[in-house]
Amino acid sequence: MTTDAILVATDVVKRYGKFQALSGVSIRIKPNTIHSVIGPNGAGKTTLFHTLTGTVLPTSGSIVLKGQEVARLTDYQRVQLGMARSFQVTSLFPRLTVRENLRLAAQGVQPGKALAFWSKALLTGVHDDLIESILKRLELSACIDKTSSQLSHGQQRRLEVGMALAAQPQIIFLDEPTSGMGIDDIDAMKAIIHGLRQDLTVVLIEHNMGIVMDISDTITVMQLGTVLVEGTPQEVKGDARVRQAYLGNMITGGR
Repeated sequence: MTTDAILVATDVVKRYGKFQALSGVSIRIKPNTIHSVIGPNGAGKTTLFHTLTGTVLPTSGSIVLKGQEVARLTDYQRVQLGMARSFQVTSLFPRLTVRENLRLAAQGVQPGKALAFWSKALLTGVHDDLIESILKRLELSACIDKTSSQLSHGQQRRLEVGMALAAQPQIIFLDEPTSGMGIDDIDAMKAIIHGLRQDLTVVLIEHNMGIVMDISDTITVMQLGTVLVEGTPQEVKGDARVRQAYLGNMITGGR
């Protein structure tokens, strides 16, 4: 492992029966960067996210986080080591307020503490500074006492990122954070993600190539469970294999 990486995955394989979803994927994530993973449906992006974050365990291979082997650790164990993620489908608590959603996420980092959320003694003042800082960053301060079901879709997506931030991670994985958003919400989310790299590392799955090309430091292009190309946005944009295999006019300025 090199010292310039916060996360290093080496020869990661994931099989489901006879189907091999990942075929020896290696990836190195540098700290305080935005590292995007792109490719068409079926390329293995989500499976890679699942294995890196512990949602599923790899069949074989190494995953090292901050110098520690984590390939066999569960997702909650990785959260305790500084990793967090959001999901493509929102996983908010619709009857809880924005404040309560974030407090629950913050308490959930410690084993056995998440359910203590329901104790009335813990409902006041717990994690308030953290919650307020997250809401300010996400421009959701005015919504603090609304239930998450009362939020617009764009606000719910931002709160989803906030739930991951409540774990106070050093590396955060965002899975399609702009999915279903209108243009104004997309611009707001883009600015939020770009700002995150000041404090932590971002690993991003995103189909919006405008966002990927604008804010990424490194892009990994996947194809059928393998890494096709990895490089800067300019390098990826200029790679003939990428244009031919996936993006065509999308990556060069067309739709």
